[in-house]
Amino acid sequence: MAPDPNAVSGTAAKYAPLMVLHAKEKLWPCSVEWFISRSSLGWATGTGLDASVPGVGDRIEAARLGAASTNPYSVDGIPASQLTRPLDDNPARGTSPPGAQGFFLRLLEETFVRGDRATSPDGSSYSGVPCCWDYDEDAKALTYWFFYAGSAPPLGLLRLTEQIGLKAARDAGGVPADETPPRELEAAAAAAYLAEFREAYPGLAAEVEPPLPPGGTKGFPDFVRTLGTAAEGIKALLRDDDVLHEGDWERMTVYLDKTDPFGAAPESIAFYRHSTNTFRKWDGVEKADGTHAVGYAAIGSHATLPTPGFGHIDVGDPDGPRWRTWEDLVPIVEQPWYGFGGAWGRVGKVRDSTGPLGPGAHWKHAAPRPARPD
Repeated sequence: MAPDPNAVSGTAAKYAPLMVLHAKEKLWPCSVEWFISRSSLGWATGTGLDASVPGVGDRIEAARLGAASTNPYSVDGIPASQLTRPLDDNPARGTSPPGAQGFFLRLLEETFVRGDRATSPDGSSYSGVPCCWDYDEDAKALTYWFFYAGSAPPLGLLRLTEQIGLKAARDAGGVPADETPPRELEAAAAAAYLAEFREAYPGLAAEVEPPLPPGGTKGFPDFVRTLGTAAEGIKALLRDDDVLHEGDWERMTVYLDKTDPFGAAPESIAFYRHSTNTFRKWDGVEKADGTHAVGYAAIGSHATLPTPGFGHIDVGDPDGPRWRTWEDLVPIVEQPWYGFGGAWGRVGKVRDSTGPLGPGAHWKHAAPRPARPD
């Protein structure tokens, strides 16, 4: 028996998160409609020359992108709702068209990647951009989606030398400003950054890390050298403004009570961070007004963090603008563009510098419910 739609939407509003953005953010959220209206639709051919999509006039029709369209944009019989994001390795993509081919949206001007800076005059709150949500009845889970016009690598990778030095100094109990932390502590900090980078960006790490020397990594100095080379490789993929890719879909999932999803308190929550998920018990997360879990959007990368200082490479802001997502919520499955299978952003040199895959019924499901959240 399907749940009462009013109960679902009411519960979605009750548990919608409070997102804390970074005060120094340069790549702000935007509505999907804002992004589409400032984009062109193309077809990557895999040859470095992009093809136009038949039937696209001066303005993209959002309703012709989504899975519910009866007249979708298509190339050689392939509809825009088929998973064709160029360079994507999702098993649902299949082998046709070839991996380098597919639909993509591209911003008409590079400055549009800054998004819609809709902060209050005093900078304490953020509003004017809707948050999307969907409900998975089988998982008894609500997922909240946040869309940004672009994304940059984590600040800890862009400012690698500075960040490693700061961490080493903290681990050493503080050192004078004119002294360098001990090399072994710098190397240990590099090892921590490298491990986190590999877990969060496995595909990007494989692209930019140097090959191991014979016999593998031989001690701490290799961590410093490897991470430094990786950081330079990342920078080579960036635009001049440090943007890694256009478009950015981020999310949080609230796992409702399995036996009484619309009456009892939720069981747990997932914070999505690049290729990793962090699970927390509902009772153990920070909340606003009693029911709205608080997430911190890392500057640039927009990874959703449970605390502003979570991890090494992403940086949150405890005092940034508050985005009260429950004030403007829309059900994602009712949006005309829902299920677009191309890239939400231009095609880059590698998968991780290409616009991401967005939400769809056949991909990007809620992470499996954790058995033992922290």
